[in-house]
Amino acid sequence: MEITENEVKEYFSPKDFHIGQSVNILGRKYLIYDCDNFTKAWYHNNFGLTEFTPIDVEIKQPELPKKEIPPYNGYGTIEDSLVSTKSFILKPPKVDFAKQVDYAQKVLRYEARLDSVRPEDASRRFIISYRLSDDMISIFETPMRNSGFPGGSFLKRSRVAKPGCLLDNPIYYGPTDFSIGSKIDIFGTRSL
Repeated sequence: MEITENEVKEYFSPKDFHIGQSVNILGRKYLIYDCDNFTKAWYHNNFGLTEFTPIDVEIKQPELPKKEIPPYNGYGTIEDSLVSTKSFILKPPKVDFAKQVDYAQKVLRYEARLDSVRPEDASRRFIISYRLSDDMISIFETPMRNSGFPGGSFLKRSRVAKPGCLLDNPIYYGPTDFSIGSKIDIFGTRSL
C-alpha cells in the first residue's frame, strides 16, 4: 500500500476471504487454505456457504540421497574410517567404557600351533591373547632354539575380522570363537 494524498476507502470485508483464494495484504500474497469451525458456522449463517474443503499445503520434504559409505582404504581401523565419513570434524570411535571397566586386565590366553603342511612349521608354538575389555587379539611366537624363527611378536594388538566377511560390515572374532581344537584363520594364517 502506497502513501497517497487520496483517502483509501476500500477495506477488506468477510466476502473477500474464501478458501483457495489469495489475498494481497500490504504487498504480500496470503493463501487462505482452511478455517476453524466457528468461522465455517459464521459464513454458513451469514452468506449461506457450505463448501469449506481445505487445501493441502503441506510442504513435501525432498527425499535425501542415501549416504554411501566408501570402501575401506587400509588406513587406520575400519571404525576410524566409518567415523570419518559421518563428519568433517574427526573424532575417535565411541568406546564401551562400562565393558572396559568390567573386564580391565582380563585376558584369555591360548597356546596354538600353525595348521600348515610345511614341516618347518610343525614345531612353532604361539600364544594367542584375547583381551576381553576391547576385543583385541595379540599373538606371540615362543622362541625355539635352532628353529630358524626368532620368535617374538607375531601380531600386535588389533581387532581381527573373520575371513570371508565384508570390510564394510566386519564380523570380528569373539571369545566364543576360541576353544580347544578350533581353527582360527588370522590374516591367512591358520592356527589350531
